[in-house]
Amino acid sequence: KINKFCKFVIIINLCAKLLRTIEKFLIIPASLVKSSILILLSWPSFNISFKIIMLSLLIELTPEGHYLLSGKMNEYMDLTVLQNASQNPLVLNMKEISSTNSIGVHLWIEGLEKLVSSGKHVEYRECSLPVLLQCNMIPSFSKGAQIQSFYIDFICNDCGAEKKILLN
Repeated sequence: KINKFCKFVIIINLCAKLLRTIEKFLIIPASLVKSSILILLSWPSFNISFKIIMLSLLIELTPEGHYLLSGKMNEYMDLTVLQNASQNPLVLNMKEISSTNSIGVHLWIEGLEKLVSSGKHVEYRECSLPVLLQCNMIPSFSKGAQIQSFYIDFICNDCGAEKKILLN
């Protein structure tokens, strides 16, 4: 019979192995993998199930040399990739940002200030509604950056159909 402490150690070891496996298949740094996912465990008897949840912001370099930001702007995001970027202008596609919270907004403002003070020209493109709301409520969220385009929600009065429209 295995006691609760042994089960906990086994699960921790399985988590570490799972993280190493995930890191092998991803091109992003291991530190970002560990800060971007949370592994929730449940074990009825010995059936251990893993659930991986994206907790934070994923930043990917596109073939055009732009950065695609997706996920959540929160306390778990790491803006090191943007701080180390050599592109100028630094084009940020924000169409896949799903939400923000107060700590994420604070970290974003600090990161943007560092980028702008280092001489980078920052452009926001395809801003999602959460990004657009922050830009409207908090001027420093986009201070020093240029908003190139954003999405708005359109609802047809006649049929009630909803559509997102990109405005440049």
